[in-house]
Amino acid sequence: MAIEIVKEAFEEGRNTETSWSASEAKKNQIKLDTFTSNAKNFSGAKFNELIALEQVCPLTGDVINSFGSRIDAARWIVTNVLKVDDPNGLKALSVTGNMHMCMASGWKSYGYYWRRISKDEQQAKVLTKAKKVGGKALVVFDCRNKCVKESIFASTKEASRSLGIPERTIGDHIGSEKYRGFVFRHFNARQTGKTFADFLEASDFFNLPQSYIKKAVLDARPINNIAITVKKKPKRVIQVCLGKKIVKIAETMTEAGIYLGTDRHTVQRAVKKNDKIGLYRVVTAIAK
Repeated sequence: MAIEIVKEAFEEGRNTETSWSASEAKKNQIKLDTFTSNAKNFSGAKFNELIALEQVCPLTGDVINSFGSRIDAARWIVTNVLKVDDPNGLKALSVTGNMHMCMASGWKSYGYYWRRISKDEQQAKVLTKAKKVGGKALVVFDCRNKCVKESIFASTKEASRSLGIPERTIGDHIGSEKYRGFVFRHFNARQTGKTFADFLEASDFFNLPQSYIKKAVLDARPINNIAITVKKKPKRVIQVCLGKKIVKIAETMTEAGIYLGTDRHTVQRAVKKNDKIGLYRVVTAIAK
């Protein structure tokens, strides 16, 4: 693909008077750069990991917007490109499938390229944007499903546009109790630390499920830029699944390996790469 772009650029430059900025060669270079970046960044992705994205103009290569996850970007597409109502988020969910397929293949999705970036990069861009609009960045936790999703927006207006919740309603619930499964907090620009006696105390402080707090502690991941220390540590177990059914809960990789008739190294690789061992899927989970 790279060789073809060089050839096309050479032919276009020799046979036409087209400038680089308006050339097909530049468009193809933008496509290649985005595809290469995504191929590199997706290779180490974890299963169910939130993926921050940049929206890239296919003509100039300029970054138009940054989003905390594919679903945030999909909501933007539904509102601004498709221009349809999506109260249940089903349309946005279907859009994420199209986006993922196009990103993996190096194609445009809904008229734009989408490039994966790190969460830290996305947060830095949002904070810069928040300063420009003269407001405070907002972090939103979507607790409607078992898997809590965290997003950061440059303003309540941007969050309102993405979530379909009135701006005034969001403003009234910042720092308060959940609103229809959403938790709204001003984003902490500087990382701090806080110690809790147990997970119940941490859950009450953040107004988030204990399971979400436990996973954050195990992954050493801050919540709203607050590094968490809990005196009572969570315990991780290994679940052996057949289809959707959990058939074995093991305390160690070795125990899971004995159950499956293999060694712990095979189990470790299966967990890390989200691979199956025969018919069985092996995942880590937090002990209840």
